[in-house]
Amino acid sequence: MDLEELLSPRILKNCWQLYLDQHHKNAAREAIIQVELALKEKKIVKDKKFGRDLISNLFTANNKYVKLHVPLGEDLQDDAKALFKGTFAYYRNYSQFLETIQCDC
Repeated sequence: MDLEELLSPRILKNCWQLYLDQHHKNAAREAIIQVELALKEKKIVKDKKFGRDLISNLFTANNKYVKLHVPLGEDLQDDAKALFKGTFAYYRNYSQFLETIQCDC
């Protein structure tokens, strides 16, 4: 299975060229942004949730509207949720850290 087959059309559109051009960090960051935007566009979460809180709120057993598409097996749903939570937590912390360093305060 090719990597392109595993990625959503939105990720391919917004991130794939960055990846191909060897801008891996930017491609990964943009992919996380696109996933977060796509989840927020579902408009299921009433509060302003971000990152790990967004994932925790959306991917619960009670939520009938959003389910992770896990191409490698439905039995990996909980593992995929944990991966997303960890990724979002890291991305948010890393982005804030970079903003602090780049600040001319």
